[in-house]
Amino acid sequence: MLRNRVITALILAPLVLAAVFYLPPLGFAIFFWVVAALGVYEWTGLLKIEQVWKRVSFVGVYAVLALMVYQVPQHYANILTLTCLLWVFAAIAVLRFPRDIELFRQPWLVAIVGLTIATGAWVSLMVIRAHDQGSLWLLWILVLVWGADVGAYFAGRAFGRRALAPAVSPGKTWEGVIGGGVLAGLVCGGAIILWQTG
Repeated sequence: MLRNRVITALILAPLVLAAVFYLPPLGFAIFFWVVAALGVYEWTGLLKIEQVWKRVSFVGVYAVLALMVYQVPQHYANILTLTCLLWVFAAIAVLRFPRDIELFRQPWLVAIVGLTIATGAWVSLMVIRAHDQGSLWLLWILVLVWGADVGAYFAGRAFGRRALAPAVSPGKTWEGVIGGGVLAGLVCGGAIILWQTG
């Protein structure tokens, strides 16, 4: 597990960083659309879609949606607002789980959630990148997420005892949450120090 994570990071991290800092806006949008499309393909597993052609067709729906969205940057703020509201809905759903579970087994709802999340994440990357020093902000976000993930992984494996949400994800622990938060905090503090001294 750890070995696979390290290998994946060593392969993908340089590609992602190169895309963040060196690709022009259109190339950046295409690169991260491909990343989002891979996520959409994986999302079809939650829809219980087994046939490859149906999975690819669902990605095709996302491609059309993304193309439409890309052409209306004046509505990016609305899309991001909708995505944030969806995340609030998702947080409530996790807290209520497994109550109302039948609602979340509806394919149409799972499909809409997946398309909205993928589109919102993609748009947010483009919006951040377009700002002054946007590439640096994206780097900070990536390092912060990686730090939280690494801290949670190692703290969870070393000290994990109390389950965070056993009905949702039995492998996650409160110790992992604390470890991820600590390392993420250290990353933030280090970034601020570097920013001020640079």
